[in-house]
Amino acid sequence: MSSLSPAVMVDPRRAAVVTEAVRLIEETGALDDDAALRAAHAAETTLPSRVASRGGLRGRRIGFDAEMAERRRAAAVDAGQPGVLRG
Repeated sequence: MSSLSPAVMVDPRRAAVVTEAVRLIEETGALDDDAALRAAHAAETTLPSRVASRGGLRGRRIGFDAEMAERRRAAAVDAGQPGVLRG
């Protein structure tokens, strides 16, 4: 999947976290994301799904997905459950 492919975020909580993180980042200035906007618009039919898709695309581009995955791994290890890594 290319970095501009629309995200399929199965977990709505994760999609909400990523979308909100992107929104908070944008409070300091707009992100350059014409390609992400076009991809989200082409792939999604409703405004909420477009917003979530764009948030997922932007989150991947700025490395937020990788950071969240690392935090989940660290939390699982800190909790003494290194085998429990939930997506």
